[in-house]
Amino acid sequence: MRHVLQRLRAEDGKLLPSEAIAWEAFQTLGHRPEEFLRALGQLQASSSSSGLEPDQLLPVIAATLRGTAADLELQKVEQLGGLATAIFDRVGMDVGPAKGLFSAEAAAAYGEAICREVRVEEIQPVVNELLADNVLMRLGHGLYGVADPFVQEIWRERRR
Repeated sequence: MRHVLQRLRAEDGKLLPSEAIAWEAFQTLGHRPEEFLRALGQLQASSSSSGLEPDQLLPVIAATLRGTAADLELQKVEQLGGLATAIFDRVGMDVGPAKGLFSAEAAAAYGEAICREVRVEEIQPVVNELLADNVLMRLGHGLYGVADPFVQEIWRERRR
């Protein structure tokens, strides 16, 4: 993060945030360099027209990008339907690896969440789709987690 700011300082006319604000933005963006660079690019594009100082504007840009990046992943879940969302919720809200995704108790909980009966044999194909879309990952035999901790964090924040 620091080296990016130093490189940009060498270019004339760049409005840059303080190092402390840049670090906060980097943390907000889940320590993702590509998202941080995108935020800095947006900062350059909008700081002159907004009338705000870079230290005021970058946190807003970072928060917006953070939500947008997670939305793309969460849309994959929503497109797979209610059962996928219920399964993702179970995994996303668990602390540590989630287990028991295919149990009768889990099927009953999914059914309650989507307001219809869910048969245990319906669960595996949906979990396979979530794995194929790289939304969930297999952590071990019968253990699952959200593939991107950043997306899991956003999910939890929105569920609160």
